[in-house]
Amino acid sequence: MKQLFTMLLLISTVTLFAQQVDRQKVVVEVGTGTWCPSCPAVVDILHDFIDQGLEIAIVEYHNNDAYTNSASILREDYYDFPWFPTTYYDANHIGYDDWATQSIHLQYYQDRMNTPSSFTTTIGAEVLEGVLSGVVTLDKVAEYTGENLVLHIVLTESDIPEVWQGETELDHVERAMFPDGNGTAIDFSSSDQLEIDFSFDLDPTWVIDKCEITYFIQDNDTKEILQGDFINVEEVVLSDGGDVSQVNNAYFYPNPVQNKLFLAATDALAVTNIELYDLLGKKILVQNNYATVINVAHLPQGVYLLSFYENGVKKVSKIIKQ
Repeated sequence: MKQLFTMLLLISTVTLFAQQVDRQKVVVEVGTGTWCPSCPAVVDILHDFIDQGLEIAIVEYHNNDAYTNSASILREDYYDFPWFPTTYYDANHIGYDDWATQSIHLQYYQDRMNTPSSFTTTIGAEVLEGVLSGVVTLDKVAEYTGENLVLHIVLTESDIPEVWQGETELDHVERAMFPDGNGTAIDFSSSDQLEIDFSFDLDPTWVIDKCEITYFIQDNDTKEILQGDFINVEEVVLSDGGDVSQVNNAYFYPNPVQNKLFLAATDALAVTNIELYDLLGKKILVQNNYATVINVAHLPQGVYLLSFYENGVKKVSKIIKQ
């Protein structure tokens, strides 16, 4: 009987682990400042990682300079930054002796990328009349025992002209957090899927097509970041200004759908790179362009993610298969 119990426990554990998913991005948070002579060393490491194609989402919180704000102060207090620059990979802090060692940074990144997650995150957003708004969809795909979870949604800006410590620009500067630096409490006890609305009032001095939205789930008890991702704002639906021929307004219908998805677009030729995924991130369908209707009759009932580009702007929408 004891052997049978052990075997059942092992099977249950393996089944649970198999339900977990890959990490979408490793969230790299950096405490920095334009006054900090050592900070460019971390900047160089992270730029090199981006050039290598590493799956990272970067947020830089500024301290005691013109880019400091209430959210960056709250995040500094949350982690109690011990020195500058200070770097966290999914909240794992790099120690003082290794803060500028690229191989150690890479090890931290690899450790996190090899850690499966019990959650997936997706986002949809638009810009309208100076407001960036949207919804982040969170899915719990495997068991997680922690209860003190929050969702952080961060608006960052890159390519900011700034002469500092031998550098000529700033990247991934935290501009605002929704609703603030404390994030939004989330509770999966009633549902394995949550949709969190957000909005940012855009400062006219920010260059919107140089901004990114980073979003991640964090356990406040352990501080571990459980899943995260980012999207460039220029890839979301932009609805400001211009005539109708310049507005990216394509969508697929009907939704919910039973058999076939059709495209509604001002210019169907502008719609490319159509991809359909399940909520575990498995790619189900790929079409380079809209040459024919999308047949989904064979798919099981459930929720899917449909992504495509219109005039070079990425869109992601949730499709319900009945």
